Amino acid sequence: MLDPNPIVAGTGIDALKKAGIEVIVGVETTSCIALNEGYIHRMLQKKPFVTLR
Repeated sequence: MLDPNPIVAGTGIDALKKAGIEVIVGVETTSCIALNEGYIHRMLQKKPFVTLR
């Protein structure tokens, strides 16, 4: 999964590839989205992720 933050999206992957390291994107994407739900929402919606109980 690529970072949804446009400032850094893909820069880590590019650095690893330039260093000669094989990179596979998309592994465990569902788990990554579940783990980072609040961060992803903040980056894409520009609003905080809020849970009310």
